[in-house]
Amino acid sequence: MLAGLGALTACSDGGGPAVAVAAGGPSKVRTEVVRRHAAQFDRELSPRPAGSQQESSAATYILGHLQRAGYGVRLEAVPVENLVNSTDVLAVPPEGGNPAAVVAVAYDTAAGNRALGADIGLFLELARALRVADPGHDVMFAALGAENTALGGGSLGSRRLIGLLGEEGADPLVLTIDGVG
Repeated sequence: MLAGLGALTACSDGGGPAVAVAAGGPSKVRTEVVRRHAAQFDRELSPRPAGSQQESSAATYILGHLQRAGYGVRLEAVPVENLVNSTDVLAVPPEGGNPAAVVAVAYDTAAGNRALGADIGLFLELARALRVADPGHDVMFAALGAENTALGGGSLGSRRLIGLLGEEGADPLVLTIDGVG
């Protein structure tokens, strides 16, 4: 699916300005939407081992919902092992610049760990609601791939994010959504 997205982007004329997307809905977190996202991740996109096709499908889902909420989104490769990569999905602050805060969530799963659907659902709905409430906010939303893997000592997605923020000279407050459901 990401390849298809890349092909669509590559085939565009690039001559016109980017179309701005405004976030819709109320400026509050909707519990029923969080539950719908959670069900999607826990039923349809599970399990999601680091670097797997299921994890890639989850990244595509997150990417689409963040873009629909009006964010510019960066995809950052997270090396897992050999030629296997995961992806950090980063919704940058709408006005650009370094974020004052980062809201992070893991989206991969590891054997024996709890389902993370409610965490991801809250993450997506919070991003949308904040975009509606304060369209010019300075918060980055980071969905971290390869975060729950035991490979390489684990926390690969957050280590990649910390490296990127350091390269950019950013020193934000980092909040992690974990243990919602």
